[in-house]
Amino acid sequence: MRKLGLGLLFLLAGIIGAAAQISQSGVTQSGAVTNGNCVQWAATLQISDAGAACGTGTFHPGYVASRWYYPPFPSGSFSSISSPNTGRLYALPYYVPFAHTFTGIGFYANSSSAASNVELGIYKNSGGAPGALVEDAGEVAVPQTTAGAYSITGLSIPLSAGWYWIAYSTDTTGSPSILGGNSGSQYNAYFQGAATLTNSPATNAVSFVYGSWAFSTGALPDPFPSTTLVTGSTTAMVALLG
Repeated sequence: MRKLGLGLLFLLAGIIGAAAQISQSGVTQSGAVTNGNCVQWAATLQISDAGAACGTGTFHPGYVASRWYYPPFPSGSFSSISSPNTGRLYALPYYVPFAHTFTGIGFYANSSSAASNVELGIYKNSGGAPGALVEDAGEVAVPQTTAGAYSITGLSIPLSAGWYWIAYSTDTTGSPSILGGNSGSQYNAYFQGAATLTNSPATNAVSFVYGSWAFSTGALPDPFPSTTLVTGSTTAMVALLG
């Protein structure tokens, strides 16, 4: 009887300890899930659809069909332009707070000095850099013209919660000029880091990365090439369609 009592005591102690750990990682004492750790909690319990388990209150009010969702780090206003070079595959971080299937990818071109083609895609995050290819969305043609929206729609891109990198590349240097956020952002300094300690960490922060790649339609590299950091520069705003 005494052995049984001790066994129950140890079992109870284990349950209390486990409950304390769960509480620290996102479940309150009442059993409710806190928004900040909901997705991680759902993943730990191997819930297949973290978005459904958590609702849409995790860092985002929810995606609406036919709306475009930009990366979360525009610095200042959407008033600058980013003119890409050939031979480079650019990438910028993008956070998905809960599982969702996106239906398109695109950008707004302020101008295009020459006709060009832009390849678009999505990569997994790997230790703060783009890693394995998730989606090669294909190519969009941009004629020599003035401002306009260019996109690839009718897609089905299921993404689970987590960090990704949106990638783009052009076959024509300087075209198109893609609308972007002004250079310098304290958010970039937090999420992507600054190259050095300075009196202006925002303008010294990593704006985006790129890897060397010879443009080829429908053939984005997997994994992403070795990256070069670009600091204090305009970040092109490539968006996903909800």
